[in-house]
Amino acid sequence: MDSHLIPIGISITRCKGLRSVQLRPHQLLLNESSLFPIMQESRLTEALDKRFDDIEEIRDVANYGCGGGVSDFIYYYETREFFNEYEEEIEQELYEQLGDDWMEELVGRKDVHDTMTFKNLCVWIVVETYCQCKSEEWNVSKIISKLST
Repeated sequence: MDSHLIPIGISITRCKGLRSVQLRPHQLLLNESSLFPIMQESRLTEALDKRFDDIEEIRDVANYGCGGGVSDFIYYYETREFFNEYEEEIEQELYEQLGDDWMEELVGRKDVHDTMTFKNLCVWIVVETYCQCKSEEWNVSKIISKLST
């Protein structure tokens, strides 16, 4: 596909890993292979890819978060199990998103009272970020598709 400039006024979020990087129109040449590098494959991203296959649900999570209830991530036992299974990958993503003091930042929140609520928050942040990235990726692929026709 030829590269195209995004029209002035459009900015998007580029997802790298599960991190979001804001890009302005002057920074972008639309080329699907360079716009969205393949998310760094890990057991975590594979599990989330398998779990989230409905773009409408992805959009809902991206827009409203996990607090309203997202199946498989509602009850503490579910988020605790998910955290324990993917602990290393979750911690790496939180480090990349929030920096060196990510744990202190999360533990210091008013809604974190114990290990259970800490693990729940970590999982929700990663799930919400994943869905925001997938939603943006889907939106940009629609723009690319329209520009290439």
